[in-house]
Amino acid sequence: MLITILAVVFVFGLLIMVHEAGHLVAAKRVGITVYEFSMGFGPKLFSFNRNNTLYSLRLFPLGGYVRMAGGEEGEENLEGAYQNKTTGERAQVAAAGPLMNLVLAAVLFILVFSVIGIPTITNSNLIGETLPDWPAAKAGLMPGDRILSIDHQAVANWEELVSVIQTHQAVSDPITLEVEREGQYLQFQITPEINQQRVMIGIRPQINYERVGLLTGIKLGFTQTVQLTWAMLQGLGQMVTEGVEPGDLAGPVGIYQMIGEAAQGGIAYLLYFAGILSINLAILNLLPIPALDGSKLVFLFFEKVRGRGVEPEKEGLINLIGFALLMALVLILTYQDVMRIFTQKG
Repeated sequence: MLITILAVVFVFGLLIMVHEAGHLVAAKRVGITVYEFSMGFGPKLFSFNRNNTLYSLRLFPLGGYVRMAGGEEGEENLEGAYQNKTTGERAQVAAAGPLMNLVLAAVLFILVFSVIGIPTITNSNLIGETLPDWPAAKAGLMPGDRILSIDHQAVANWEELVSVIQTHQAVSDPITLEVEREGQYLQFQITPEINQQRVMIGIRPQINYERVGLLTGIKLGFTQTVQLTWAMLQGLGQMVTEGVEPGDLAGPVGIYQMIGEAAQGGIAYLLYFAGILSINLAILNLLPIPALDGSKLVFLFFEKVRGRGVEPEKEGLINLIGFALLMALVLILTYQDVMRIFTQKG
């Protein structure tokens, strides 16, 4: 549980920090006065002032914001106010956050490929990891154990042992495993469990980490970012044209669970999953949904075409309605996530 919480704070903190840093750098670049760059919400834990901008860390880490001049009543005429910049300059500020998330994804992929190494599953019959609270761990199986046979059927590699376990029909009946451990031959009786319609005992194979050169890693990192971005855009298009089942979407609880599972797989899996989430965040923020960066770009486009912007009251009302609908969707997805977890456990 603690590892999952720390992983969630790390991943979301990193994604949000980079996103908001994109807005911060772009705003300063075009001459907008930035009052505060905040990581988190709520009471202030730590802060410092640099170049007339307050940098703060707040109690609740899952969020952040950049507070610019022009957001308060009476600030519209300030030289460094957001409203006094050209549509192109304001568009740069709006687009910088999602763009930085795409850059972050590429950097994370490069880090995995060139520094940590690409996780490669070995096909040996050695156990790489036993999952806590699963039948194998409870029975006493340990990482490094070599599984020789299952129900008296010899297995020479990981594919064979997975195939034998998953074809075990009577789930309530124990499986007999013959194991070699440090030259000793041991026998275990393990009753498997059903997880997502698969028979499992809670073991993982050994994993080797294969690193590539930095130049190759950079190429792979950017290629992976482009391919995943395109795949997600295609998926989004299919959702619009063909519809989407409620179960195909994940909310905060579902993402929390997925980050926890990625963290259990090791730092490479966690960083790779963080890269995927960063691409998701970039695409989501570029959608023309009120209160997101995409809607700001749409408003700026119409302002450029019409020669004048949408009245602040109307824009505020549209953003408020959009934000309310977005929160309603989050609540619905959260409910579905919780019900899915209880259904799986049941």
